[in-house]
Amino acid sequence: MKAGIALGLLAAAVVAAPTASLADDTSGHVALELASLVGIHSPTLTAAQKAQLNRYLAGSSSGRGRQIVVKSAAVQCGAGDVDITSYHCELTFGGATRSFTARAAHELLATLGEAGVQGDGAAGTIYFGVTNLSCTLVPTDISENGGGGASCTFTTGQ
Repeated sequence: MKAGIALGLLAAAVVAAPTASLADDTSGHVALELASLVGIHSPTLTAAQKAQLNRYLAGSSSGRGRQIVVKSAAVQCGAGDVDITSYHCELTFGGATRSFTARAAHELLATLGEAGVQGDGAAGTIYFGVTNLSCTLVPTDISENGGGGASCTFTTGQ
């Protein structure tokens, strides 16, 4: 009996333990989408860079010029599992925050999932998020249509 209680307490401690932060990365089409969906909201990118990101999102691989670096301190998205029409995201760029909902939020949330980010549920919402997002897009490499030119690194977990 005591062994069963001890095992139960151990299992409860493991479940209650905070999740470790893990560095992760992605490349190819997932990195291109992630960088583009976050970058179009970035206050540090130029109008020309945002236009290029929108062209990528529209399916065009053409592009020239210098690499585009997209950085965000935090990307947090949520989907309702009670109100199943609810999607929202909040992006943090230094001191600036950008929030959006609905279809645009669902696109980013789905892309986070495609990048391997695991959801975590709480109070009727499933959350997906990363910190320290850093993506590099090389337009000339992307335009060669060889699968290269896009990479991202980020941290998952608490």
